[in-house]
Amino acid sequence: MRGMREEKGGVKGNVKACRRTRSKSRRRNSNKVEQPGTSSLQFSPFQFEITVPVPTNSTNEWVRAHWKKYHTIKTEWYKRLHWATIQNRGKAKFGDPIQNASLTIERRGLKLLDEDNLIGGVKPVIDALVKLGFLEDDTPDVIQHMNVFQTKVMTFAEQKTRITIIECKSETS
Repeated sequence: MRGMREEKGGVKGNVKACRRTRSKSRRRNSNKVEQPGTSSLQFSPFQFEITVPVPTNSTNEWVRAHWKKYHTIKTEWYKRLHWATIQNRGKAKFGDPIQNASLTIERRGLKLLDEDNLIGGVKPVIDALVKLGFLEDDTPDVIQHMNVFQTKVMTFAEQKTRITIIECKSETS
């Protein structure tokens, strides 16, 4: 019969109908528009930006808590950043870890944190960047300049963390 073929398990099916269904579902998925609050990553050779739809944590959330609480926060940030890179760049690694970096982290949250909670709260984010291979290490030799600032937003949907990593050229090159 036309359009029918035998498949591996001996099951017969309409190949044309199957292809039509697959192609429609592919078209449907490829036309998705990124909704507000989804993660995104923009990449260029010397600068890239990662946006995660969650603000950074305050240091007060985990500093005097059980060690498992800090481990949970680190794991969550690792998963968020990993998902943001896979979602927008695929599973391909973008290159070697950066050895001289300028790091800017913008926290957009419903309430403002005091300075020490703001700076300490980005520690799990930096650890996740190192673990994912974006940065060589979290020492001052690798992170040459770090700028952390915050903005107060009015709605829950506006909360996010924007991480910008710029690769600094070494003076010897």
